[in-house]
Amino acid sequence: MTSENDDDEADDHRCIDCGKPAPPTDTNYTLISARHGWRLTRGPDRDGVRVMEWRCPTCWQVHRKKMVPGT
Repeated sequence: MTSENDDDEADDHRCIDCGKPAPPTDTNYTLISARHGWRLTRGPDRDGVRVMEWRCPTCWQVHRKKMVPGT
């Protein structure tokens, strides 16, 4: 059973680092990654629960440099 708030949260994509809202799309199937440069990563949170994290192009570059040794 899902509530209306659950649907609203699913549609509200924001950058996990800076909080910038994702660009508007026509449907949930529009690829904001390919079209707008946003990136989605999956991983565990502090409690071990798997979460999805959206990042805007600017924050993605910073995040990526942290993940790759020697950059």
